[in-house]
Amino acid sequence: MQRREGLIDATQERLAAEGRRSIREHSADFHKHLHAKGNTADHVNLVSSRLQSVIESCRFELLPDLAASAVQAVIAGLRDEKSLRTCNGYLRAVKSFSRWAWHDGRLVPDPLASLHGYNEQTDRRRVRRAISMDEFIRLIDAAAAGPAVESIPGPDRAVMYVLSAWTGYRRKELASLTLRSFDVDANPPTVTVQAAHSKRRRTDTQVLHPVVVERLGAWLAAKPEVAPDDLLFQLRTSGGCWRKTAKMMRADLSAARAKWIAEAAADRERARREASDFLTYQNEDGLFADFHSHRHTFISNLGKAKVPLGTAQKLARHSTPVLTSNIYTHLEIADHVAAIESLPSLPSDGPSSVGNVLQATGTDNPQPTWNQGERKWAHQGQQLGGKSGQIVASDGESTTKLRNQVDRPQVVTLSRNESSRRAVAAAGESGDERARTANPRLAKPVLSQLSYVPAKKRNLGRRETRPPHA
Repeated sequence: MQRREGLIDATQERLAAEGRRSIREHSADFHKHLHAKGNTADHVNLVSSRLQSVIESCRFELLPDLAASAVQAVIAGLRDEKSLRTCNGYLRAVKSFSRWAWHDGRLVPDPLASLHGYNEQTDRRRVRRAISMDEFIRLIDAAAAGPAVESIPGPDRAVMYVLSAWTGYRRKELASLTLRSFDVDANPPTVTVQAAHSKRRRTDTQVLHPVVVERLGAWLAAKPEVAPDDLLFQLRTSGGCWRKTAKMMRADLSAARAKWIAEAAADRERARREASDFLTYQNEDGLFADFHSHRHTFISNLGKAKVPLGTAQKLARHSTPVLTSNIYTHLEIADHVAAIESLPSLPSDGPSSVGNVLQATGTDNPQPTWNQGERKWAHQGQQLGGKSGQIVASDGESTTKLRNQVDRPQVVTLSRNESSRRAVAAAGESGDERARTANPRLAKPVLSQLSYVPAKKRNLGRRETRPPHA
């Protein structure tokens, strides 16, 4: 009865009921909500585990216990052992939970709306690098001849590296490939990743380079037992965990580097190679060459090949060209040298070479430089005497004459009759009546007498709308 009469607010009653439930019950509902949205199991599990970690650290028991200050303190405590990017991941997990509770009518208002993430660019702890072509050739040779690492045979690792470096595919996308993913008989040959396995949740088709097709065909010829729907690369364990591709890269880079150092013919060359960071997992600048570096290599090679940024963005499947150019494109010092050398050189053959440079740039008629006053008078001189400013300057004439002509313009008087007007205009004098500058149109006969009427007495064409006074 009280609810029907409006004495009890149904919204407040529901908020009170939700507030009495354990926050773990709400987090379980949030877990189901993430699944219902179509997120991958890996994403759902990651968000849920980070959310539970923050809830336990803050010792929240009920939903109304959520407090921005407590969450901020816990996230700040993670900075000592985790990167800012990871800290932002924990913050996004708990903020998405509180936003969901607010939208679902379980919590009013959103208590974590005021929290903001850290600037990840100030603490990038794992910055990757592009692998040079010389390094890459030695890497795949070492992998193809090496033993199994993480239960992945050496030849399989070599093909994985080639595919990733020439398609930009990520580890998860490579793990989803089967024989049906490839269409090597098409023109051009392609490989396709289904939307369920693509990071951007879209079906992605990539054109294959002929070298990749050749190497892939040779590798598959040695695997006649592979069925069309079998996964080509077993990058997950039987328990569903990811195999450590970083461990594979470390092993293959180490083997390639050891072989490269052993090839040194002299002790001095051997010492030089041992002191270099060639084929190292982490170079002197702190940049890593892990499995994801193959994607960086793919995009960097597109930049070196002068592929337009828009095309490179589409091939990289990025949402913005900023990510393509700022994060994934790495230019070496040789690329910088080539760019600088492409600039035009400074003329060194005297004044004649200056003309050649100006002709090449479309400004092959250089003229003397004027100051602002001379440019003004030359322009007005062109109007009076018919000479352009460039001709005046080339003739060496002084602009004083032009200034005098402009300072004493010809005048004519608006006379009451035609004969007096012509006489005044011919004499170049001014009369007692109102004067104005010369106008060629006044040389023609007037159609009627001209008379001066004060502005206050002029009828400007406005129609009289008020009736006359009686």
